[in-house]
Amino acid sequence: MGRPLRGILGCTLNRVVSAQVPAAAARRLYWAKTERDLAYDTEQIASWRATFPSLKEFTDEDLLEWRRVFDSFDLDSDGWISRADLQKRPEFSLDKVQKIERYDKDKNNLIDFGEFVEALYELDKEILKEGFEGFSGVDVQLEFEKFATTDASGQKSLSLGGIGKWLRASKFTCITKRDCIKLFNEIDGNRDGVVDLKDFQEDAQPLRYPAGDAGPVLHAGRMRARWLDVA
Repeated sequence: MGRPLRGILGCTLNRVVSAQVPAAAARRLYWAKTERDLAYDTEQIASWRATFPSLKEFTDEDLLEWRRVFDSFDLDSDGWISRADLQKRPEFSLDKVQKIERYDKDKNNLIDFGEFVEALYELDKEILKEGFEGFSGVDVQLEFEKFATTDASGQKSLSLGGIGKWLRASKFTCITKRDCIKLFNEIDGNRDGVVDLKDFQEDAQPLRYPAGDAGPVLHAGRMRARWLDVA
């Protein structure tokens, strides 16, 4: 004889509730972790600026965005990023890790928050510029036109918004308004407040070393030319 309907429903309900409780708990834990990671007050943000002079020009919003990225690397939440932390990331080759380690200014074999922001911005920019290797003049122009806007007189230029789209398309680690302004100013070689095709083309050129300079830098057993950062 079959089991009573009430017993069957009771067992089924128990199984459903048991399955739902861990899922609900997991959701609570997930959001608790997210909120914890992002729960920095103004005093903490001010302390970052005081500790790391290179961060003084970032807004609170920009710093929180960078901190979110930093925390995703800092798996043990100790406020430092080690070589082991970096090598756990599948997108980080040994060559890339070695480049980041160049920004360990205090030579303690750890990357702090200030060093991290500087290192990732410069590394992403270096990779971006290396991507122009082998480009013809037409290729560079086409890349420029993907993100340029045209004014009433027909002149094309890169706005801050265009810079941001370019960085997103280039998969920069973190993109804030301050980063876009910094790159805009670096590319705007003649300081006229406009990034036109000429500025873009000059920024895509390899650095010309003076006589006697060591020239390219050796990374992971092969030579790579540094790229010109128009200042």
